[in-house]
Formats: sequence, structure tokens, C-alpha cells
Amino acid sequence: MTECVSGIWYHGTIFNTSSFSFFTHLGSADAAKRALLKQIFNYCIHPKNSMPWHDLDLARPRLLKLTVPAMRTRRTTLDPLSSTTLRYAMILDDLTNSADEEEWQNLSDKITADLNRIKVERPDLSNFDLFHARRNLHMRHLYHCKDEIASRYKSHGIDAFLYPNEVEDNGQDSLCVIDGGVLQIAEEAHLSFEDIASFIPGSCYEALGSRDFEADFQSVF
Repeated sequence: MTECVSGIWYHGTIFNTSSFSFFTHLGSADAAKRALLKQIFNYCIHPKNSMPWHDLDLARPRLLKLTVPAMRTRRTTLDPLSSTTLRYAMILDDLTNSADEEEWQNLSDKITADLNRIKVERPDLSNFDLFHARRNLHMRHLYHCKDEIASRYKSHGIDAFLYPNEVEDNGQDSLCVIDGGVLQIAEEAHLSFEDIASFIPGSCYEALGSRDFEADFQSVF
């Protein structure tokens, strides 16, 4: 069922940009701060430019208060999780029963083949490194085909979808806006280490326990 969603939502970013791309995720202020933790973690795990959006300049972590215009919105029970092409396809199928399963399986097979190639070329990689290599492949594909998959959502009259954010907000609603270009920044605040550190419990830093958040924060900012 389609509903109209608008109002004030929050977004966290470590990049110096005032515009938003396809599949921009919004939520509560707390969810945005936990998202900042994940961004810092991922940025420090991967060398600069290893992810498509790393050509953007870094900025001190910002909490953005955004104005969302009225949007045709549907609700899914699926969390986008790592926000891959396959996951967005599953959500589109959940919302409309229209995804081409064979097409998405072919994509999955291609990414698996690429990962197997990496395993052969880099036998020294740990399981942890391989996990991030696989995620990298998914994210690169999403980055390069986001226009196409966004158009599929639009063709079904979907401007955004609500989902239970299990990763950053204990199952509370977050909003994924298909075309972030319509979003306007109402307010922004630059955050310190202390502003974000209190959100470590339950985050990637606590879950993996393999990195020091303060050291990562100081090395980047």
C-alpha cells in the first residue's frame, strides 16, 4: 500500500557534499550517528579510492537535518543491510512482485566469479578481507547501475520506501529515498569524537572488536 511520507529526517556523512545521490538513507538522529560510525569504519578498512564514492573530499562528521518533500512511499519488512544491488532487487520484489529473479541470479553468479578470481590472485587474504572484497564488488556494481535500478522503482510509482532499521536503530523506521536530489538541508552540525563514541555499543566497532574507533577517528579527521 502506498502512503505519503514527508517531514524532517536525519542523515550522517563524513563526506563534503551538499547534494544526495540515489538510494539515500534517512532516519532518526541516533541512527544517523551510528551510520557515521560505520562510514568511518569502512573508510579506514579500505584504502582511499577503493570505494566509488571515495573521490569525494572528507569533512568532519556532520549530522544533517533534512527536509523531505511529500513522497509516494511503500513499506517493506526487509532491511537493506549492506545496500547491494541484489538487496535492492529483493526489496523491489517484496514491494511489487516484479523483480526478474533470473537476472539478479546472473548478477550474483558474476560477483561470485569475481570473488573466486580474487581468492586465486590473493591467497594471502584473510576471511575478514575476503568479506570486505565481496562487499566492495557488490557496492561497485550498485554504484555503476544505480540509475537503472532507481528507474525501476520509479516505474512502479515508488519515490521512497520505509524499512525497519535493524542495523542502526533497533528496528525503528528508516527511509530510503530513491532520488536524493530532492532533499534539502535544513540544519547541519559538525560532530566531535565524543558526540559519536557513545554509540559504539551495538555498532560495527563493538561487533568486530578489531579496531580502535578513537585511533580511526583521529587518523581520518
